[in-house]
Amino acid sequence: MILKYFISLNANYRKFRKLIKKFSESDKKDVVEAFEFAKKWHGKQMRDEDVPYIIHPVRVANILMEELNYYDPDVIISALLHDVVEDTSIKVKDIGDRYGREVRRLVIGLTRIKSRETKYAKFKKTAKADYRTRVLKCADVLDNIRSWPLSTKKYKYTRWFKEVRDLYLPLAQNTDKHLCDEMKKLINSKKYKDLLVKFK
Repeated sequence: MILKYFISLNANYRKFRKLIKKFSESDKKDVVEAFEFAKKWHGKQMRDEDVPYIIHPVRVANILMEELNYYDPDVIISALLHDVVEDTSIKVKDIGDRYGREVRRLVIGLTRIKSRETKYAKFKKTAKADYRTRVLKCADVLDNIRSWPLSTKKYKYTRWFKEVRDLYLPLAQNTDKHLCDEMKKLINSKKYKDLLVKFK
C-alpha cells in the first residue's frame, strides 16, 4: 500500500472511475449517482486520519471490484452508501425509495443504530447474514484496518485488535479467503504489533 495514494481522494476516485468501466452504461450511471449522493451527504465529515470521509466508502467499493473482482451493482452502490444512514440525517426509507429494496436491505445490514443495539449484537446479526452483507462488512473492516496507523485515536488500538481477532477474522474466514488473508497479514505484521505494544 502506497500511503500517498491511500489517503488521496483524487487517486482513489480515479481508480474507482477506471474500475466501474466494466459495468453496463446503465449500472455505471447508477453507481456514479450513488457516489455523488454519498459525497453530498457526508459533506465535510472527516476520517480519523484527517481525510474526507467519502474516501472510505470509495476505498471499500474499490476493494470489492479490484481485489475480489466483484461487480454486483447493488453491492457496489451499498458500499458507497453504507455509512450514510449511520452518520448523516438520511433515513433507511430514503435509501429504499432512491435505490431499491436490495440496496436498502444491504445498507441496513451495515448500519448500527447506536441507541438501539450494541456493536456485538449487530455483529451477531452480520455473522448470520447472507454473503453479500458479510462481504461488504469484511471489505469495510479491511479498509479500516489499513487506516489504523494513520488514526489519531491511538487509545483505541487495543480494542480494535481484539475486535478483529475475536469477531471479524472469523467472519472473514467464513466469507472470503482474500479478505481474511489480508486482515491476518496486517494484524500479524511487525508494524501493527509494534503499534499495539506502543499504545497499549
